[in-house]
Amino acid sequence: MNDKIIFYDGVCNLCNFFVRQVIQTNKKKNIKFAPLQSNFAKSKLPPEILKSNEYDSVIYLSDNQIYTKSKAVFEISKELQFPCKIIGYFKFLPKPFTDYVYKLIAENRYKFFGKKDSCTIPKGFDKSLFIDV
Repeated sequence: MNDKIIFYDGVCNLCNFFVRQVIQTNKKKNIKFAPLQSNFAKSKLPPEILKSNEYDSVIYLSDNQIYTKSKAVFEISKELQFPCKIIGYFKFLPKPFTDYVYKLIAENRYKFFGKKDSCTIPKGFDKSLFIDV
């Protein structure tokens, strides 16, 4: 089995909301989660990916392929049930546009949604879905 792992900003409230939504709509339970701040992320992801993203992008590892920003979100949506699966229908839009929208949200996520002091597992979810939290 090939790993499907979402690397996310573990202190970001918006990112944690996204993780909760993925868990709730991924009925196959075939995706694991790891904070970008974790030692696991540092050991699993190439340094140039971590450095270039500086925690401002969700990173999705699926079948040994790495996806970032809007492409990661579109790839993740393939594993989800309705209504989250709808996000994938926007992948036909030009990547520069979808990455620009992603960047706007990423740059303002702490301002609008806040952040935590440390990475935690969202309450009420199976701890086995999380790596190195």
